Amino acid sequence: MNRIYSLLLIITVPLLTVSPYRAQTQKAKTISLTDPKELEAFLDPIFVEQMEKLHVPGAAIAVVKDGKIFFSKGYGYANLEKKTPVTSDKTIFRIGSITKVFTATSLVQLTDRRKINLKDDVNKYLKDFKIQNTYPQPITFANLLTHTAGFD
Repeated sequence: MNRIYSLLLIITVPLLTVSPYRAQTQKAKTISLTDPKELEAFLDPIFVEQMEKLHVPGAAIAVVKDGKIFFSKGYGYANLEKKTPVTSDKTIFRIGSITKVFTATSLVQLTDRRKINLKDDVNKYLKDFKIQNTYPQPITFANLLTHTAGFD
């Protein structure tokens, strides 16, 4: 998958329901990812509608193409009380659980490249820190990805 599409999907899928929206409003129109203004015109109504529907006060998007920022924009407010707008290059968001998506993607990519094996003991790859062997079987990447490692 092209990097621009994957980044766009990673950022927008958790917030937006693009397919039904596109079907209703765009009538199967294909957007060109060569023009940032066209992408903005496509994204603006989606962000506005979905942020209102889901009560999201603020969001930002950045699309990188060929190693450079192709499009970035902030929507809504970083601080509702002060009416501080979200800016794509300055507003800081807590990313929380979204890091799980990036971590899982990285592990699967490493597996595809045969750099790791998801069934291996993670201690095989850890250098400065080791997980104590307090379980009958070693903890694997597969355990970590499926939340079956046994950690509290």
